[in-house]
Amino acid sequence: TSGQTENVCLCNSDYYRELTNGVMTCVKCPTRSVSLQGSTSRNNCTRDDSSVFVNPATGEFESCPVNSVLQDGVTSGKTENVCSCNSDYYSEITNEGMACVKCPTRSVSAKGSTLRSNCTCDKITFLGVFENPRGECTFCPTNSDLKLGFEKGSTDVVCACSEKYFREIINGEMTCV
Repeated sequence: TSGQTENVCLCNSDYYRELTNGVMTCVKCPTRSVSLQGSTSRNNCTRDDSSVFVNPATGEFESCPVNSVLQDGVTSGKTENVCSCNSDYYSEITNEGMACVKCPTRSVSAKGSTLRSNCTCDKITFLGVFENPRGECTFCPTNSDLKLGFEKGSTDVVCACSEKYFREIINGEMTCV
């Protein structure tokens, strides 16, 4: 067969044709993308699985961070806009990008949470748990119970000693003796 190179030669799969000053070259598709044999444009390179997306700033295909998933139907965008953290995690954005951080012990959050404050004490799994002033989910001391209607506060405010026990505070910590 005779003719111009771009008319008689095809690029292999996972490559696309680029013509510069009449010279044809085959350029490898970006990482995490594929193309059919004979592709003629970078646009023919498509994601190699549905969990990756195109970062418009780089044109590269990327995955969501650990403990997150790509939002349904999304194929392109900035990580923090297209990825949702799994339940019991919240997103944290830094100069390095987005990370999904585990909620503190005995706390839970909904899928897609974006703030530490979205993590709340898991009162279903951990009966009697409350949030102390440090933001930790904890329990009343031995021989005491959480006062009705209280969910946050210091132990001496939200906990009441059981019958026949009295409250003692040593070094700022309440006990019931």
